[in-house]
Amino acid sequence: MTAAAAFHGVLLALCVLLVWKLATGRPWTRRLATVSQLLSVAFSLVSRSSSPMFHAIIPVIGAAQILLVTLLWGSRSARDFFAKPRAVERVVHNA
Repeated sequence: MTAAAAFHGVLLALCVLLVWKLATGRPWTRRLATVSQLLSVAFSLVSRSSSPMFHAIIPVIGAAQILLVTLLWGSRSARDFFAKPRAVERVVHNA
């Protein structure tokens, strides 16, 4: 397996984790999503320079990633969602 395949596998696992955990509204998920998206934009520039086949798609994906980060931090509803304290759900079993 090449380093690029391993790297993309790690990013895919991170995205799956974030899709699952962002709905919890925990602040760490917003920070992790921000870091992962900004790193993806930076690493996309490396991919863009490696092959001309990426020249058309990378700017579109990069713009979507920057839009996601903007929505996570700039939107009032997103700030409210991540600021709310979350109640811990407990399952009570009758013995």
